[in-house]
Formats: sequence, structure tokens, C-alpha cells
Amino acid sequence: MKTNKDDLRNTGYAYTIPLGRAGRLHADSLKKHIDSETFHYKQWPVTFVSPVKINQYKAEYTNTSGALSYTLAISVSNNEVHVICDCDRKVEMLCHHAYGALKYLITTGGEEYFLELGKILQTKKDTP
Repeated sequence: MKTNKDDLRNTGYAYTIPLGRAGRLHADSLKKHIDSETFHYKQWPVTFVSPVKINQYKAEYTNTSGALSYTLAISVSNNEVHVICDCDRKVEMLCHHAYGALKYLITTGGEEYFLELGKILQTKKDTP
């Protein structure tokens, strides 16, 4: 069933992913947050995901593939990850850029990556 364009979310607004037990996010669980059409027909061969800045509210990453680059903003609170991509697309769940970057972060940083990021962000909030 096709989703009506009016029902789609702009990637400039946060998409929320609940974390699993002990604040973990497994790559297989991430697949639940990308619609099948995007997953199967749009590829984003991530070549580089790099942190740009971290403040008390979010971490920003550059997500680059070839000549294309997008900024991904990630915040963590209440055992949830909140993701924004600046690609400005209309999607049901995650865009393929955000999905590729999150999968990359899990693959390279482990299932507890976002739990650890949440601790770092909390430390920034607690620092005067």
C-alpha cells in the first residue's frame, strides 16, 4: 500500500527510535525504521560519517558519500534516539541517508553507541 504524500514526514523534523534493553540499538532493529521501498530501492553507500560538533542537546555528524554530503543531528533522551537529516525529503520513517549513517555508527561503534552518546550529551548538560 502506497502512503499518501500528505502523510509523509519531512526529514527536517525528528524521527524517534526507541532503544532496546540497556539502551542498545541493534542493526536488525534499525531495519524496522525504514520503509521497504526506501530500503530496497535507494542505496546510500556511506563512505564517511564524521562528528562535527556536540553540544548539550545534540550531536551533529557529516554523512558523506562521494560528492554528496548531509548533516545528521542526533539527540538521545528517555531511552530514545531522535534523528534529523538535512536532505529535506518526504519519508515515512528514516531517509536512506540517516539509515545508512545510523547503521554505520552501530557497525563501527557497537550496539551501545547511542547509550554512550546519551551519557556524553548528559555530561554536557550537567557542565556549567
